Amino acid sequence: MKHSAEVYAQFTLSRIKNELKSAPLSDEQQQAVYRALLASESDQRHAVDLRLFIPLLFRSYYLVLFAGQDRRKRTLDIHKIRINRTMRGVLRIFTVSALILLSFLVAAVAFWGLYSLKSSMGIDLIPGFHLTDWVSDTYQRLVN
Repeated sequence: MKHSAEVYAQFTLSRIKNELKSAPLSDEQQQAVYRALLASESDQRHAVDLRLFIPLLFRSYYLVLFAGQDRRKRTLDIHKIRINRTMRGVLRIFTVSALILLSFLVAAVAFWGLYSLKSSMGIDLIPGFHLTDWVSDTYQRLVN
């Protein structure tokens, strides 16, 4: 019985041969690719590698169980770093947006306060024009 790495290597080689019909691989090239596939597969061996094929009446199913030492730590650490960078970027965007909105609101309140102070003191910068009248007219036009 062939080991799963050998089956995988032969399957991959058969797919390469089909893709390169106009320029087939030499025997030496095929052996080099075969050895490389076997080597990469041996790096990924598990302590428990259980593969079951279950044929039923109209369908067939398979069950795979792998167990072994977790060698994904480096990949998971890189993934965590990416998530942290993304979260910091999102937090920066949110913070800048909130500061811009807050600045706009503070400026609007300050402007309205200064305008109200000017109006209460009776100062008329533009004769015949009052901001409160303009705002109420604009609102009425939008509503109607």
